[in-house]
Amino acid sequence: MKHVSLPDPEADSDAAWYLVQLKPGGLARAQANLTRQGFVCFMPLRPETRRRAGRLQTLDRPLFPGYLFVRVARGSAPWRKINNTYGVARLVSLSGHAPSVVPAPLISALIAASREGCWMPETAALTVGTPVALVNGPFAGALARIEAAPKDGRVLVLMEMMGQAVRTAVPVQALQPTPTASA
Repeated sequence: MKHVSLPDPEADSDAAWYLVQLKPGGLARAQANLTRQGFVCFMPLRPETRRRAGRLQTLDRPLFPGYLFVRVARGSAPWRKINNTYGVARLVSLSGHAPSVVPAPLISALIAASREGCWMPETAALTVGTPVALVNGPFAGALARIEAAPKDGRVLVLMEMMGQAVRTAVPVQALQPTPTASA
């Protein structure tokens, strides 16, 4: 995992965060161009393990694929500047008029839950019996249930393998709560 500097959510109290929808494959281009124009960008990432050519490969993937958060000074309205940036499809607007502000507590929570640029799941959501999907490590893609509460960054999960119930300890960041898991 590469180190990514996280924005300080309290750095500019006179700024608001907005959500930018990206063009397909436009993340790097949009982020570079927006940063060059003086905007602060934030893309929460999560580690994801995939099998490629028979090997496991862990890469940082966007938590919200196709979207990027951008901080803009309140009172300024550089909407055309942002919308005309290469890689950007549009600013997200829920009202239909002006772009919608992303609530500051949500951004603060995402930044706080990120460690070295990668999102870490909220351990309070990982209680005994919670269905989860493993998104990282050798069991990526497997479904399981939490058997023991998180302790020391690891969680004991119960999953089914070859018709048998198997217990294994996995790192917290390898789990994602899911309502459809059955183990």
